[in-house]
Amino acid sequence: MDVEQLKQPATERVFRAWFEDWEVENVKKNDAVAEQLFIEKHKNLVFLDPDTEKTFVVAPENLEWQRGKMVDGF
Repeated sequence: MDVEQLKQPATERVFRAWFEDWEVENVKKNDAVAEQLFIEKHKNLVFLDPDTEKTFVVAPENLEWQRGKMVDGF
């Protein structure tokens, strides 16, 4: 383990947990450009599921598109 890397300050970024304008335009597209935009927003995002108390990390290299009902009419 690289201890020096652990001593560095954590990377911090603002996560907007709502649909941004560019997302509304790209959420139904299934192409590489749209995928990359969503990956850039969500990659390495760490979150805790309060029901199971498990921690999840969003993979930085791939985004899986799934059909389903979107909220807010998207």
